[in-house]
Amino acid sequence: EVNIEFDRSWETELMERYQEDGPWGKWELYKLAVEMEKRMVIPEFEGLQAPKHLANVKPLAHQLEAARQVVEKM
Repeated sequence: EVNIEFDRSWETELMERYQEDGPWGKWELYKLAVEMEKRMVIPEFEGLQAPKHLANVKPLAHQLEAARQVVEKM
């Protein structure tokens, strides 16, 4: 048997903000989110994106070539 628990702690805060019409966000957090989105944009659709995010994985050249072929040509 698997017990699933849902975190509903956010509901109270959301209802308070809804009833008081805010505050809805912090400017600093918004700017950080925009900066992260800019960094995560894929500039081109050639090549592999994942290796840049997997610092501890050292794929072999033939593995990279196979992955590149699958992504770009198939």
